[in-house]
Amino acid sequence: MSDEDELMDYASNKLEPILAPMINEVLSNKPDNVIEFMLDHLRQLRTEGGNDEDTASSGSTLPRMTIEGAPKGRGKGDRRRVGVSAETVDVDELAKTPTRVIPKTEADEEHIRKAVANNILFMSLDDEQMKVVIDAMQAFNFKPGEVIIKQGDPGDDFYSLEEGEAECFVDFKDGAPFPGKCVKLYEAGESFGELALMYGTPRAASILAKTECKLWAMDRTTFRKVLLTSTQAKRKKYEEFLKKVACLEKLDNYERGTVADALVEQTFVDGQYIINEGDIGDAFYILVKGEAKAMKVLDNDQPAIEVKQYEAGEFFGELALMTAAPRAASIVAIGDCTCVSLTKSSFTRVMGPVEDILAREKEEYQKADVVVRASMVAQRQSLIPAAAEPAAAE
Repeated sequence: MSDEDELMDYASNKLEPILAPMINEVLSNKPDNVIEFMLDHLRQLRTEGGNDEDTASSGSTLPRMTIEGAPKGRGKGDRRRVGVSAETVDVDELAKTPTRVIPKTEADEEHIRKAVANNILFMSLDDEQMKVVIDAMQAFNFKPGEVIIKQGDPGDDFYSLEEGEAECFVDFKDGAPFPGKCVKLYEAGESFGELALMYGTPRAASILAKTECKLWAMDRTTFRKVLLTSTQAKRKKYEEFLKKVACLEKLDNYERGTVADALVEQTFVDGQYIINEGDIGDAFYILVKGEAKAMKVLDNDQPAIEVKQYEAGEFFGELALMTAAPRAASIVAIGDCTCVSLTKSSFTRVMGPVEDILAREKEEYQKADVVVRASMVAQRQSLIPAAAEPAAAE
């Protein structure tokens, strides 16, 4: 066996049974503290006997693996995340590949739309891309105990569970009979099978029907075409724009692409609140098109007043995410506008290199707040009649 074959065998038999279910759990739960969540998952596996002590103590080492596209020379304290690509794909060629169309009722289409709406992989798809997904879905029914996915098999389909329950099993190569140890229960509305399709690797776990199940399956070609081409289109759309955003202009191309992948686009109409003062911060916003204004209540018995205006390329909402404090002001659309946002977890992951810039922005905001308050005090004092001077002595 060659070194490359040995490495692939090791990854398939030792790493994937542990990492794939863990990644799936992270994607399903979307915890704020990803590292702690993953550590808890690994501790539970160790407690339940899922770790491989013989391998850990064997003294063997793996050759260093290169992460495609990742910049070199990261500092020890760098918190930014990098992505791993298991195989190279020609996205332009993939975009030309025809996808399947399977007729469905309106009710089926509506179910599929709802089923994938909360899946992080499909959140940024436009209507045309979502139609390709819906058209390609095919219905399957499984009886209790039937195998939906088998560990080690090639990944051919992505599944969305409409009805019933299914169990995820992992064979830890510890001599346990098939299908191995149950590590997760899937219920209606959940999905699985995306990891093997994304990375071109064998199935990392087995999925068996626990009850009567109805699933919708999307083939590998459609899955990769929609997700990869949508990611590329999204990057092209936002990378140039992000170069003009002050807090992101010093990021390199790889880092800027990482930010672009995490952005979610939203549109707002004139007068609509983008952020509400006092709410708990859950996203950071960049204004892509249009204008917005910051409104703040400086006196409880007075209406909010405008303290700042924003134009395309400016950002807001970062202060609450940095300090875990409630929103310091409301942001309101001036005319129709478009924003892109980063969720709190994405913000923490990708914004590490610009903390100093954001801290300076916080100081500028606080200075503006002081100026506005001082102006209001002066304005109030000017409205108070001057005290009458004493009459001159006769």
